[in-house]
Amino acid sequence: MNRSIPTDDQPRVRVYRGSLPLWLAALLVAPLGLLFLVSLAVAAGGVALAVIVLPLLWQWRRSSVSRREADCIELDPSDYHRVDAPRPGDRRR
Repeated sequence: MNRSIPTDDQPRVRVYRGSLPLWLAALLVAPLGLLFLVSLAVAAGGVALAVIVLPLLWQWRRSSVSRREADCIELDPSDYHRVDAPRPGDRRR
């Protein structure tokens, strides 16, 4: 009798009724565990990058503001005078 051709008395579906071996369970769960670990590593790397980069960025912006203030001069009240508003008939030069 040829076993490759199913007959009516032979079932077409075989069911495994034993317990699941540990290596097979680990093989099925490992990709999900790796996905979790990789996403955790990416999130931790993003947090670490933000902790390092953001303070440097804020420090750079603060120093650029102080550099702009260094380019300004401060006048004493005796160094300037009031400018009157132009009259309607006056032409601008």
